[in-house]
Amino acid sequence: MANTAPVQQPEEKKEEVWSHSRIATAQRCARQFKYIYRDHLTGPGDFAAMKRGNAVDAAFNYLAEKYPDLCDTYGFTEPEYLVSIRLGKNMKPIKNKKTGKFKEDHIEVTIPELAAEREIIHQKILAAQPGYEPDLVEHAAEIAIHGYATFARKGYRIARDVDGKPLVQVNLFGRVGETLMRGYADFIAEHMKTGERTLFDGKATGAIPGYTEGYVRHAPQTAIYKILAPRQEKRIGRIDRVGFFLMGIAQTKRQEVEVTVPAKEISDEIIKSITLVRARVRLYENLDYWPREVKAAHESPCKLCDFAAYCLEGNAAGIRPSDRYPSRDEEAEIEWY
Repeated sequence: MANTAPVQQPEEKKEEVWSHSRIATAQRCARQFKYIYRDHLTGPGDFAAMKRGNAVDAAFNYLAEKYPDLCDTYGFTEPEYLVSIRLGKNMKPIKNKKTGKFKEDHIEVTIPELAAEREIIHQKILAAQPGYEPDLVEHAAEIAIHGYATFARKGYRIARDVDGKPLVQVNLFGRVGETLMRGYADFIAEHMKTGERTLFDGKATGAIPGYTEGYVRHAPQTAIYKILAPRQEKRIGRIDRVGFFLMGIAQTKRQEVEVTVPAKEISDEIIKSITLVRARVRLYENLDYWPREVKAAHESPCKLCDFAAYCLEGNAAGIRPSDRYPSRDEEAEIEWY
């Protein structure tokens, strides 16, 4: 009997796991979606806003994990920066460039424990992101330190999971309609007076007025969190509200605002939106055509796209294979949950 070669079984295709950022990218530009999620490319990442956001997130998460119960000491106390304003003092930290130290005559705008972490934060961020400019990292650290001080003064503590671990960078996983979704909430807070538990996404932004309750109620990110969070209740506890903790980026006037909505306000609109996006992506794949979404104004959305030069001019400088793949979005290790 003649030997026959074994028949190779086709590899089973793993179900794609979606996230709010993947959905948003597909809505924004099909070509950008292809570069990131099909070609697995990454760009130069030179946008200051992107770097600052990443650095603020890293710094805030570090402080939240190290000082989860800071409100026990500083909850509802008066911030020093209000005193400094009344005294006509400069509320922006002034650093001596030669010595690297902050001037002694500056009135500290934050909580002493957090101020002591400033240089440590600088070192940690620069070690993780050596290409980041020191001034940008310094600005990001100040935003995070001041933001976390305000967070504690407002009476918020970082909530803990069933094992007593601070709930920072919280994994959320499950189906939204028929779509397998994963989300990463920045932190879950518990208010020391009301006991309400809020799932927050922290953002450093210059557009705080744009985050209205109406926006938060319908934003895809919070809409997805409202569906996924109750399914993790045994691990993370109940969630009463979801929303954003906003940290202003202005250096001369610090501002922190939380905008939240009840977690029980769930709409099927997000399910329909995700279903439509996935159908559109399947159409692009079937046609093998991923259109550029160049709008009427040249800066939208290309101005903030990492692939603009590559896409529009064929300039591949800084374009490289992404080291994020297989990414956390695609691992789909359901047994974790």
